[in-house]
Amino acid sequence: MTNEIASELADSDRGYIIAPAGYGKTEVIAMAVGLETEGKQLLLTHTHAGVRSLRERLKRHEISSKRFRVDTIAGWSLRLASSYPQLSGLEASQPLEDQWSQVYPAVIKALQHSTIQEVVAISYSGVYVDEYQDCTKSQHELVMGLAQFLPCRVLGDPLQGIFDFNKQDPIVDWEEDVERNFPALSELQEPWRWKENNPELGGWLEEARAALLNGDKIDLRKAPRDSVRWIRKEKHGQAAPRACLAAIKKEGTVCAIHKWPRPAHRLASQLGGVFTSMEEIECRDLMSWAGVLDAAEGGEKVVELIEGAARCWTSVSKELRSIKDAFAKERESRARKYPQILEAMRAVAAEKGGFSSVKQALNACTKVDGANLYRREFWQEMFRTIDAYETGNYESLRDAAWHIRNQVRVVGNRLDHRIVSRTLLIKGLEFDHVIVADADLLTDPKNLYVALTRGSKSLTIISDQPVLHR
Repeated sequence: MTNEIASELADSDRGYIIAPAGYGKTEVIAMAVGLETEGKQLLLTHTHAGVRSLRERLKRHEISSKRFRVDTIAGWSLRLASSYPQLSGLEASQPLEDQWSQVYPAVIKALQHSTIQEVVAISYSGVYVDEYQDCTKSQHELVMGLAQFLPCRVLGDPLQGIFDFNKQDPIVDWEEDVERNFPALSELQEPWRWKENNPELGGWLEEARAALLNGDKIDLRKAPRDSVRWIRKEKHGQAAPRACLAAIKKEGTVCAIHKWPRPAHRLASQLGGVFTSMEEIECRDLMSWAGVLDAAEGGEKVVELIEGAARCWTSVSKELRSIKDAFAKERESRARKYPQILEAMRAVAAEKGGFSSVKQALNACTKVDGANLYRREFWQEMFRTIDAYETGNYESLRDAAWHIRNQVRVVGNRLDHRIVSRTLLIKGLEFDHVIVADADLLTDPKNLYVALTRGSKSLTIISDQPVLHR
């Protein structure tokens, strides 16, 4: 059946496919691209996790990279609009959060020019857009512009549209925007993610999906106990750490899911580096740290350095509190426990207009008692940012940080074997074992469905009550 759907997808000039989580959407896209006989296909998605997933599947099918380009809609749009600023009108070639709203109108404007249409048509012979339920109205307008002169196929699932946090540019209405503009193709029916790993779990998730679509409750007491484990949430928050530590005894990858970043980072910290907390592509903490460090001098520079290290390593905040307080008050520290760290901090405070001593001081912070790294990516990006700034190619540390994260925007970030993350960062990813650390906070059916469907072998759910989506 999958072969027939892939063939139908490749042969269509315009169409949509509904694909529940784990039903082989990425496989169908890869097979369809493999069936394309001419030109290069443009594959667009929303997250870098999705980009990585598509690339890995295409590589598995041994499809030459000359036959496709995979990118995020944001990244591809920015590159096109910034390459032709006079036609697009884009002013911010390195957009920060508030400036991204300028990118899509700019690329839509550019695509109205015949010159740009010719450039795109020469570059690509067709378009596939994955995770279409997460397209905003402006992204949908962009895709409709491409569909005027290129074959355009879109795939998605209305129950997984979780990026609806921009009220000025809301996500598509599936019925109004998709069904009215694209013919319906075959719907995927086989839960491949669980077929070999855990068919029982796959069957239960199919029932859970139907319940969420119908607005019904999900009673975890009726779930298969060998596949779905419910744990009652505790007052002191120890249920999630215990569940995570139990999961590492199992073979395979493990992901613990929180709704918000701070609880996710806190859980990773509680686990003492056994799990690492996943960063968003923008890495706002890195951008903030770099920006503050740019302007800091003397003791303030030391304070910001220690606080940055404390966001990544356990025990740093506690062990270096007296040193940090002394530099904050611009007085001599009397701390005796860490003389080498103190000396490194003095060098940072004395340095004028540079960051050559900062790396040594950051490394010194990791020598405190009980230090365990729980935000690996953020920590490594600090050093990459300083290295990039020291090349002399960037005006500020923040500027260097933006370029470093933009590289991640292109190539994607590396996942650890055991992570703590959020639905927004892992949608499209698959893990062997998943712990939904606080299911009560996932009050909307879409985020809950995404969280429930990430694990292929086992699912642990922590909540106040065994009935979800009440």
